[in-house]
Parts: sequence; structure tokens; C-alpha cells
Amino acid sequence: MVKSKNLFWSYALKFVVAIVILAGFVVAAHIVLTGSGVVRFSSVNEDAVYTYNFSVNNTDPVQTANITWVNVTLPSSFTFVFNTNGTDVFSNFTNGSSIVLMWSNDTRQLIENGSRKFFHFNASASTPGTYNISIKTTNATFTVENNLTVTVNDTTIPSSVGFVSPTEVGGANVSRGNVLINTSVTDNGNIDKILVYVYNTTAQFNLSFSTSSPFYVNVTGLSEGNYYFNATVNDTFNNLNYSETRIVLVDLTAPTVTLTKVSSGDTTIDVSASGNDTTGSGISGACTISSSSGSVSNLQVSSLACGTSYSITATCTDRAGNSGTATESFSTSGCSSSSSSSSGGGGGGSSHSWTITYANDQKELAEEGVINREMGKDSRVRIKVSKEIHYVGVLSVGSNEAKIEVSSTPQEATLKVGETKKFDLSNDGYYDLAVTLNKINNGKADISISAINNEPVVSSTEENPEPSGNEVAVDGSTNKTKGIIIFVVIVLVAIALGVYFYMKKKR
Repeated sequence: MVKSKNLFWSYALKFVVAIVILAGFVVAAHIVLTGSGVVRFSSVNEDAVYTYNFSVNNTDPVQTANITWVNVTLPSSFTFVFNTNGTDVFSNFTNGSSIVLMWSNDTRQLIENGSRKFFHFNASASTPGTYNISIKTTNATFTVENNLTVTVNDTTIPSSVGFVSPTEVGGANVSRGNVLINTSVTDNGNIDKILVYVYNTTAQFNLSFSTSSPFYVNVTGLSEGNYYFNATVNDTFNNLNYSETRIVLVDLTAPTVTLTKVSSGDTTIDVSASGNDTTGSGISGACTISSSSGSVSNLQVSSLACGTSYSITATCTDRAGNSGTATESFSTSGCSSSSSSSSGGGGGGSSHSWTITYANDQKELAEEGVINREMGKDSRVRIKVSKEIHYVGVLSVGSNEAKIEVSSTPQEATLKVGETKKFDLSNDGYYDLAVTLNKINNGKADISISAINNEPVVSSTEENPEPSGNEVAVDGSTNKTKGIIIFVVIVLVAIALGVYFYMKKKR
């Protein structure tokens, strides 16, 4: 009895083992490989059409286990090319979507036991990476799923390699010892590395890298000078691209400021302010002045008390934003009986009351070239000639003429439209500047001021010789008329004498 029982369990165990072995044969009975006999497709490039060949080997030992159905499911980034499917066996083909393909034959059996059949189709992949193509085979009793691996190569270089906020603008001047760089990259695959290079004028100063975008870098500890930066990016398939190169000037030094007194009246002080930037960014705009007393307009402080010292501060700012200042004390002129008449802004040797003074004295007039200014009555412009400050002002404006005053030593002249007058400012016998009245526009005089070099002063008699008697010399026309009259008189006298001698001889 015991022996029979043991024999029963022995046969049962053998049966279970046989079932397990048979099941193993069944699961492994459908072998799917690429056309070259491996499990991976190679040389597949993004956005390119590729022909996928694969085989199905039905090694199922059961005679009734013929494969009747082969189903292919592509990854979502793949696109099947219609009408490119094929096989070496008779079948019906359908594609339920652009990524689901199916071959079937229920009546004649698609792949018979012990046979191997081939299938192919074309598809493209839009995104680089590694994917699995699922291939399911079905017989009358079960379905087996196999995967074929596809590596899609990235053939596109990273695009849009550039700089985004808060990256320094190219050509910027900064007043701090650091430079901000933020690099942005777009790639249809995977970024391997972003490299940011920073150079000074002689060598590479800094190198930073990251594997993700955007990549922000704050390069610190910079001394004054020019710095250059750019970025290089490569993806996991070693496609390279580059950014532009930008230059930034680090300027940590405030400009030095020079403040000097130009002139003063009883109630006004005119000054000159200039800045010098040694680092190289340069002065931004005109320097300004301030004072705790009086009223400030351009480079003049007015509404002051006569014979009194005042503190004036000048501020000059460079293009990096560094500001330098200079403070000096200057005095108004001593009190005089004419203080009330000069309270409107006299100075520069003029007793006239000026309402507006324009500053054009940052450089010598010869360096400025031609100064064009449209000014109304009681307006003037401040200029520099031979390191001295002078003024050209408009005293009055008519319909086609304007009266001007040139000082420090006041010289007045009335100019008609289109007329030019020359002036000797230093009384050395040479002209220093010329003033031209271009036009009258809405009650304002449009004038041009230019420097004159080494032109001797011509006396009024040399320029316009005084005519005799009641004659008026205008453009030489009167002298010409006079010559014609003399010629006619001589001709008439000659004719009269000829007639006289002829008659006398005849008698």
C-alpha cells in the first residue's frame, strides 16, 4: 500500500515537471529577431525613413500551434509609411492607426509549425532615444510578446544657443566686480554638456559647465578691464553648436571731476565742469552742478547775494554708473550800483540781463567745429576759445535781422539773414570766431558759430573803402557806374575837340 502511494506521487511529480517543461517550450516557441538575426535595429536616424525587417520563427513542437496573427505596435514618436508593408507569406494586412500594424490568416495559417517567415515595413522616428517595438504572435491557444530595441540617432545640432536675462548686454559697462551669464539651449534630444567660457584680454579666465538648460553663472572676483564670454553646447550624440561672443567692461573707478569758475556777476556764478574717466567707459552725458543756495540752471547759479562765497558741487557719471564729485567755493562779484540790472544772469563782461545761457564749453570751439543754436531774445551760448570763456548772445530779433553781442569784452553787431560777422576776442589783430545769421524762425535767431585761425583783422576802410562825395559803395556797383560815366565824358570831349579842329581847318 505504501509502495503504491509512493509510486503515485513519483508519477505526479514527473507529470508536473513535464508540464512545466512543455510550458517553457510554448512560451519560448515564437522567436522574433531582426532581419540580420539580432534583437536591435541600428543605424536609425531621426526624421529619416528606415526599413524595419524582422522574422518570426515558429518552433512550437505542437502540430496544431500554427501562428495565425502577427501584431506590431510602434512607439508613439514613430510614424508608419503607408503601403510599404510586405511579407513572404500570404496574409491580410491592416493598420488600425499609424503605429499599429497587423498581419493575419485564419484559414491557411500565417506561420506554420516549424517554419520561419519574414515581414517588413517603413517608418520614421521624430525624437532621438532608445525605444522598443512590440511584436505579438498568436496561435489558437496563446499570445507571445517579443520586443525589438531601436536606438534613434540624434543628427540635429542643438538650436537656439543664446543668452537670456539677466545676462549682460554686449558692449555693457558695469560698475561691479561680477558678470552675469544665463545660457539657454533648445535640443530635440538630450543635452550632454553646456560649457560657458570667460576670457580677459590675455587668457581664459573662467570655465563653467552644466548638463541642463538654462544654465546660470555669476562670475565674481573680477578686476577692471574687458571680459569676453561665450557658450558651447553638445548633445548626447556629440552634435555641437555655439553662441555669440559678448564683451563687457568692468569699471570700478569713479571719474575725476574738475570744477572751475568761468565768470561771476553781482548775483550769479558761472562755472565749468568736466569729468575724466581713466578706465575707458567714458563720461555719460553732461556734468551737472548743485548748490544749497540760489537757483541752478545748466552751469550757472543765480539769485545769490553780491560779494558772497558759495559752495558749488559738480557731479559727473561714467557709462558704468560710477559718479564722481568735486566741491569748490566761489564768490559773486562785489556789490555795485548795477547789481539790480545784472540780476537776470549777467557775466562774461556783459551788463545785459540774460535769461538763458547754453553751455558749449566742454571743448575748444575749434574742436567743436560749428555750433548751431536757435536762440530768442536775451539768450546766449557759452564757448571756449584759447582756454578762455566767451559768450555769443542775442540782444534782439527782427523780421530779417538780429542784433548780437559777443563778449567777454562786449562787441555788438547787427546781422541780416545770410550775413556773417567776424570778431577779434583778444584784441591781438587776428579774428577768433565768425557768427552767421542763418534765418529767423518764429521770433528766434538761428545762428552758426565757428572758429577762425590765423586770419588778420581787416580794418573797416580796407573791407569797405569810403566812397567820395554823395556816392555809396555797395558791392562795387557805384564805382563801376562812376567809371562808365568818366569814359563817356572822355569820349564826348574827344568828339567835340575833333569837330572843333575839323571846322577850324575847313575855314
